[in-house]
Amino acid sequence: MADFPYALYRWTAFDRRHYVPARTDGDFRWRRDLPPTPGGGQSGMHLHADTRRLPGIPGARHTRWAVRLAAATVAGLAMLATGLAALPAGAAGTTLYVDRSASCPGLGLQAAPYCTIGAAAAAATAGTTVRVAAGTYPETVTPARSGASGSPIVYDADPGATVRGGTNGFTVASRSWVTVRGFTVADTVREGILVSGSSSVTVSGNRVTSAGDPVSGRTAQGIRLTGTTDSLVQGNTADHNSEATPAATPAPRRASTCAPRATR
Repeated sequence: MADFPYALYRWTAFDRRHYVPARTDGDFRWRRDLPPTPGGGQSGMHLHADTRRLPGIPGARHTRWAVRLAAATVAGLAMLATGLAALPAGAAGTTLYVDRSASCPGLGLQAAPYCTIGAAAAAATAGTTVRVAAGTYPETVTPARSGASGSPIVYDADPGATVRGGTNGFTVASRSWVTVRGFTVADTVREGILVSGSSSVTVSGNRVTSAGDPVSGRTAQGIRLTGTTDSLVQGNTADHNSEATPAATPAPRRASTCAPRATR
């Protein structure tokens, strides 16, 4: 050990040879005539005891490799962060997934869905479909953005998806190119689905039930459109709501066609 005061013998189990420093600049040569490291450590290739460099790699090359590895790692993490940041914002053609039984808050992915429809509504942009799994969602859904012609924002329910107990089930205010399709909306304080000051809105295939209370001043329609133009209401069922009135109020242009079937 006297000839190599700054290093320990290191033994590699691959061929039972030893790395011993020849110079202090990081260059190494083979030595076969030395015994294994005390304790018999047979753990493969080891780092130099002082420099922590791999044997056989000059210091300058080691530094270049370390810099390149660090740069690549930083770049990779930046790309990953950018991709994750972009996930919740629904780009055109994106499907955002919602499942009440999922862990919150979720990412809107099929493997990591949002746990509320409202979270998807906050992220959805033109061309996004919000796919809602079966379950009960105790919330009022308020679309945060409008869609576009040919690229509506579509709220699409799987069988058994129910929005229950909010002030409204859906409130679409001052929006355009929005579709609400296939939901059960129940037990709301006011209208089950309320569309106001909007255009090019489609409400189809929903069941709206038990809106409002049968008490003066607290009655409510199942579906109501007000100040809304060029919109479509079709194939819906409205039952057991506290006020059975037309689904649309007068508007400057055609507000709706195929109003829902209303029963008490």
